[in-house]
Amino acid sequence: MVKKLILLLCGILLLTACTGEEVKPPTNELESDPESDQENIEEESEENARLDSPPTFRVEVDNEELFSPRDTLCWEPEERPCDLEKNNPREITSELPNTLVNANEQISYGIVTTGEDFDKLGGLVPDPDQVVVMRYQRGELQEEFEMENKSFNAPEESGLHYYLFHLVWDDDYYGESIHGFKLTVRE
Repeated sequence: MVKKLILLLCGILLLTACTGEEVKPPTNELESDPESDQENIEEESEENARLDSPPTFRVEVDNEELFSPRDTLCWEPEERPCDLEKNNPREITSELPNTLVNANEQISYGIVTTGEDFDKLGGLVPDPDQVVVMRYQRGELQEEFEMENKSFNAPEESGLHYYLFHLVWDDDYYGESIHGFKLTVRE
């Protein structure tokens, strides 16, 4: 019996000596690398938090959210260039009701996610990294500017004004979308 035990121990010693790896005594616990576990959790949460399309864009006038139809979009899972072509804002907004505002009234925007997207993001809404506003009147581009602080003022010139909002995500999300809106400045 002792011979068998010595042979078994020698066999184990030979096998472990040849591997070049440290032999650890067996335990009932699973081995875990804390850094690897954290990376896996972050990757899973990032993957689960991906949006399939840009969130909904709303224009706000006098604390009222107004629909702004999406004209075109490009939404990529990775950073890839988008090449969106703008369409005529008059055509995009043809079915919108006319919004009356005063000269220099504040116009702002909001980003909205609903349903599954809202749940997926845990209530966090990804704001665009850049919003470029183009204002048209009588079929001509009147001005183009980057929106700061999510708001701008309506023009002083009375009449019907058409807007295109070009939203760009280029940090946590990659994509672009273009939305239309129209308003009439009172005389």
